[in-house]
Amino acid sequence: MLSDDLFEAYGVNRKGACDRDLYVSANYFVSRLGEPTIVLPVAVGRVIPEVVAHEIAHHLASVLFVRPPPWFREGFASFIQTLGGEPLENPPPTGTHIRTGERVIEGAVGLIPPGLMAVLCRDHVAAGEALTWNGEEDPNRPARYHAQSWLLYHFLWNEHPKKLTELQRRLANAEDPDLAWRQAFPEYDPKRPGALNRELLRYEMGTHGYLYYRRSGEADTRYSESVLQPSDVHILLLDARYSAQPQKLEWLEPELTKLLEEEPLQAVGISWRAEFEGTSPQSLLRKAVEKFPGDWRAWLLLGRAEEDPDKKLVAYQTAVKLNPDSALAQSDLASVLANGPNPWDALRNARRAVELAPWDARAASTLARVNALLNACEGAVEMRRRAVFLGVDADLQRQMDEVLAGCAPSRN
Repeated sequence: MLSDDLFEAYGVNRKGACDRDLYVSANYFVSRLGEPTIVLPVAVGRVIPEVVAHEIAHHLASVLFVRPPPWFREGFASFIQTLGGEPLENPPPTGTHIRTGERVIEGAVGLIPPGLMAVLCRDHVAAGEALTWNGEEDPNRPARYHAQSWLLYHFLWNEHPKKLTELQRRLANAEDPDLAWRQAFPEYDPKRPGALNRELLRYEMGTHGYLYYRRSGEADTRYSESVLQPSDVHILLLDARYSAQPQKLEWLEPELTKLLEEEPLQAVGISWRAEFEGTSPQSLLRKAVEKFPGDWRAWLLLGRAEEDPDKKLVAYQTAVKLNPDSALAQSDLASVLANGPNPWDALRNARRAVELAPWDARAASTLARVNALLNACEGAVEMRRRAVFLGVDADLQRQMDEVLAGCAPSRN
């Protein structure tokens, strides 16, 4: 896999590739209001297409697969990212006219991402270690698990395509990742990774042949424009930092202060500060929707703060109207409607929330409750299993179980 021909295909020699750090950092995360977000570097007014493809692949994986393990997330994204590859010259060696490959390589599945080439060359990780990787990064050895995850995924794709398909089917069905692996690859025991390590080492050194293939498609480049308020810049920065440091919040208080100095009625900042201080944001959020009646976030957060059921319902309905693509707004509205006289009114919103955010435990638990109220016990039990697998909190699990009590015979 790391033969000189492969390095030359990317226009660099083997030694040069090992001396270069080609890895570019970016991040995909879901914000506190449930919005999928990509943060990536921009240099000279442009971004690297492969980096964009990598992060979009992370979102695709979160839609297709339910809580896949870290090695799979990174291996899948790195495998897909070469679809966004820019043209790379692959001239024949000096003094010969014999073609050993394509003159220009671009937009293909199965190539090695240039950023991972150097990492594989200088920093090996055993397959068993990658399989049990918990997703945390080593700042002193960046991308080491990413590279090995790509190698593992590429090996499975090229050598065991049917079994990889079976693994992906099981992950899509929200099966436990460890069990899914053992069912799809019984010959590769993660606790005894010797055989897999040996095969991967041979594969990495190029003793196996492999193919890549072209894929092209039309991109939907439509976008909307709006003025980005200074306070919204603070929110984006807060969300990005919180996604990377959810357990270390010493920085949060001063950043919230800066945000609310910029705009005292910024709804997300108001709500976050109230949560931080243990106070109610209700009165300030009412002022926020008066000043910013078109801000769906303000209406959503006001709905969460309101105690009056009618006012809560109006706030959630307004949030959904302003942003029908918010899974959080759809799920919260469904929860209120489910408590009303006609639970059928909640079904459409509950289903839409799961469609928008199949990774979200709250959306799954809401649909479980709605299905149970409508005596759709099979769907209720399945959504409960999904919610628990995704990590639903104890309070929501209690609410689900209370409603699903009538479906108990069907749960066994």
